[in-house]
Amino acid sequence: MKRWRAWALMALITLLSACVDTGVPLETVVAQGNEYMAAYQAWDKEKMASFYSPRMFTRMPEEAWWEMLEEKRRQLGALKSYSLMGKSKDTRFSGIFYILQYKTVYEHGDAREVITFIEPVDEDSLKIFAHSIQIRRLRQTSD
Repeated sequence: MKRWRAWALMALITLLSACVDTGVPLETVVAQGNEYMAAYQAWDKEKMASFYSPRMFTRMPEEAWWEMLEEKRRQLGALKSYSLMGKSKDTRFSGIFYILQYKTVYEHGDAREVITFIEPVDEDSLKIFAHSIQIRRLRQTSD
């Protein structure tokens, strides 16, 4: 019975520590997300790269990421505008994930973009972990 109580107490402490709101304020992350989107709109690849976490390239090599972005840019044209649609914060064992959702309007279409920042437990940094672009609608272009 004593072992069960000790286990239950440890589980409760673990749960409560996970609920403590730590990390970067969400509004700070939104400001950083908007700064990234401004660099993206200006197609400032050097500045964009400064936002990326090395963890972003564990699933897709960096070269393939840039090729995919170039292909999206060919399809959609230049980014004309972006607006934040939603934001959330998700605490996990590996760190805190901040998810920003943007509505984007391009020359030739519209998209929904999700940018995920990570603040890892083992680092004192806030970097982009993922950026997905979901094309909503392509407009016909006249050539």
